[in-house]
Amino acid sequence: MRVVNIGAVVANSFENQCERTAKKLQRLVDKGLLRPGRAALCVKYKGEERTASLSEDLRITLDDGQSTPVQSINQLRSTAFPSCTTSPWVAVYHAGFSLQQLQQVYESSPGYLATSASIQHGGDDAVDEHPEDEEPPLEEEWDVLDHVTDPALAPSDSAYKRTVAAARADTMNEFGIEEIHAALRDVITSADPLKADALNELLEAGVPVQVAHPGMDGRAPPGKEPLLVLAARQHDKPAYFETLVALACAGASFKAKGSGGETAAELLRARENGLMERVVAQARYINSGGAAE
Repeated sequence: MRVVNIGAVVANSFENQCERTAKKLQRLVDKGLLRPGRAALCVKYKGEERTASLSEDLRITLDDGQSTPVQSINQLRSTAFPSCTTSPWVAVYHAGFSLQQLQQVYESSPGYLATSASIQHGGDDAVDEHPEDEEPPLEEEWDVLDHVTDPALAPSDSAYKRTVAAARADTMNEFGIEEIHAALRDVITSADPLKADALNELLEAGVPVQVAHPGMDGRAPPGKEPLLVLAARQHDKPAYFETLVALACAGASFKAKGSGGETAAELLRARENGLMERVVAQARYINSGGAAE
């Protein structure tokens, strides 16, 4: 029987997500829009604020007395305020401006060093960092949306791409839960090689993963399967274990019943001895910031 080094898998998963987050933040740092430091980030929710620090290598730690590490802006938001459903980049602030505002300034005036006035006025008053030098072209950022090939994900009008676009524009509140869950189901059942990245893009946006469609007997109707039940059945698809862990991290239920009355916990235990426990352990490990229990 193959022995899986769960500690190594978890560490790599956490580290990879930290690196992806750092790359996103590095663009803002390079243009003077974001500065590392103590309490550099602030999560705001219903009049309350909680801060987090940003290291020079752009790693995020909570200002909770223990410097608990978090791997992403989404995890920062959900850890600071578990009931907050605001888009992560809208809920997290730096120097009085949301990360989404800073990102918009970056996109509208990439060749400028930002000032407070430039942020407030959308970049019109920005000061050129090197007025006599020609700004080199920005390297195009790799985007999973441009590389998925599954026919259910690739079209511009797919539920997946529409949901991601809405998340990036912070207009998901205009979407019905059915379309959001259609996007999640399309990714979960996909055989696309970039399935893990595609799912991460949705979960990073904070899409809801609980499906409230039980009938009188507690079972989901056909086509409305709980997401973890659906994922548990995809053992022949890419990123099987990663998909299960990602959904568990996002709070999907192991106890919700599928249309046949089975739960994800039952399916996983029947599939492989100890699989359910490994998924739960890794999800807890990741959500705790990578600290061993």
